[in-house]
Amino acid sequence: MKKQVRVLWQHGPVEGEIEVIHGVLAGLSVPGGHGKATGASFRLARTDGNGLEIAITQARVHAGAGATRVTVNTAKDTFTFFLRDVTRRFPVFIPAYGVAVAVASDKRSFEEIAADIAGRGLVSTHAAIENAPEETYEAACRRNRNVPCPVWLGVGRDMRIFRVSHQQSLINIGCSDDYGYWGYVQPCDHSMPTRKQEPGHPQAALEFAIGRGASCGIDIRSRLEEGCLPILRSEQMEDGVSYQLTAFATLERAPLGVGRVRGTDWRAAYAHTHGNMLTPEQRAALEPLILEETVRREEEVVCCLRFEAVNTASAPRYAWFKGCRMNAVKSNMYDARRGFCRVDDDAVCAVQRLNGRPMPQEEMAILLQPGETAVLEMLIPHRPITMARARRLAGMDTERHLEACRGFWRAKLASAARVHLPESAIDERLRAGLLHCDLVTLGRTASGPLLPTIGWYSPIGSESAPIIQFFDSMGWHKLAERTLDFFLERQREDGFIQNFGGYQLETGPALWTMGEHYRYTRDDAWVRRIRPRVLKACDYLLAWRNRNKRTELRDRGYGLLDGKVADPEDFYHSFMLNGVSYLGIARAAEMLARVAPADARRLVREAAAF
Repeated sequence: MKKQVRVLWQHGPVEGEIEVIHGVLAGLSVPGGHGKATGASFRLARTDGNGLEIAITQARVHAGAGATRVTVNTAKDTFTFFLRDVTRRFPVFIPAYGVAVAVASDKRSFEEIAADIAGRGLVSTHAAIENAPEETYEAACRRNRNVPCPVWLGVGRDMRIFRVSHQQSLINIGCSDDYGYWGYVQPCDHSMPTRKQEPGHPQAALEFAIGRGASCGIDIRSRLEEGCLPILRSEQMEDGVSYQLTAFATLERAPLGVGRVRGTDWRAAYAHTHGNMLTPEQRAALEPLILEETVRREEEVVCCLRFEAVNTASAPRYAWFKGCRMNAVKSNMYDARRGFCRVDDDAVCAVQRLNGRPMPQEEMAILLQPGETAVLEMLIPHRPITMARARRLAGMDTERHLEACRGFWRAKLASAARVHLPESAIDERLRAGLLHCDLVTLGRTASGPLLPTIGWYSPIGSESAPIIQFFDSMGWHKLAERTLDFFLERQREDGFIQNFGGYQLETGPALWTMGEHYRYTRDDAWVRRIRPRVLKACDYLLAWRNRNKRTELRDRGYGLLDGKVADPEDFYHSFMLNGVSYLGIARAAEMLARVAPADARRLVREAAAF
């Protein structure tokens, strides 16, 4: 197919070259004698004529990939268009460049095309944004779709966490109901729901009901205490009764405090992250340690939920409560005398108190006078505990634990850099994000490697990198160093670093992040300690690069790494893989400049060649 188009400029002179992909440039001409064209080059002395005519043969104007595209290379404003996109009714129009592309039969000037388009009253997306009122975070949220998700509550370093939510999110744990009212608690070892000691017996979510249940309208508002602490505050309104929730995680025997959180051995924690790269043999070798870190722990993490039902109406109203039950478990029993939810004779999965005393029935309605309050407390250990331990737990002073929990997380914030942003919603999210990343950074509190998990998933060099660099930017340098130790501990003997889902891009980002950590700390002693592993990682990347220096790869990825960078099984010479690998080698050279100058000089040369 042959097709001709005209390129018109508002101002001149203009000169440049035409490049055609998936087609053949058959000729250029400048009608009216206002310039000249030779081969693929052109020069227009004036732009008040017919512009530049381009003739293309073997044109592909079909839908999909491989369509003909034309690039107009000029000194100032180069642009590219698909040949198929140029029509009589809708020329390609770029007012910022003062240029239009029309079909050859359209004899209008640039000014006539511009006037026609202006007369249609069209507004570009950019102009619409510029003309709109100043954006705010809250206004953007109101127009965005609401994506509810559970809140993760934990104590940090410890993989024993709780996913807590109203029942709108139950679909995420395998249930089909979508009722909306509070709520459920899912104990998890990081990504994985906890297991009872018997093999293959899952501990299901603990469900409960606040209010009258499913309704055509659910009125729930939730936020974190102080906008950032891992303490959930929520209000569920129903017919004049305000159900006010406070939920947080604490320890079974005493409130949170300095030195009270032992954490989880990093190897056992890694085994419980989604997408980890453990082989069946490695997992089997870890089983004794996993048992010690799960069912044989000396103290449980406990999720505390306190619902205050307040009658805000001017007449009496009923408050409705249905206590915990472990779903998908047939052996639920309720011990009304003690307020214990049991799954067998000596396994208590929740302790429940109403107004400070054992909840007398599993399901209750309480008539509240105007202004009157009823308080339901649920104390949920991460795993079922014995009757003896449950009796001690029943005496917990939740207010004392709550105050200690506030102090615990405030102290962490106080140890970090102080950042204040003018947009309060973003300011809160910065601090909440820091504490969330800390909550899911797993390992022993006192020493050893730490896992910078990426929410549900195991650590991965690429996506953990901004978390670790965030820690460094907030002054948590020792924490950042220990998270980097995780990648070095997991490094293969040949230098390759891989922790998640078969991805192959972790080595470079890990090196890059080590280099960023060094830029903050200038810790040469640390560099000396990790130098052999850094060099192994760099040499692995360089050997990978050398394997791709093959003649058949000229102009198709010669000297570039090929590998999988995401979920698709695409083993390409992608920019991301090579960009972060180059950057890792360059940062390694910086780190080694004072500790190992010869190594640094070699890596500088290799990075420049890369």
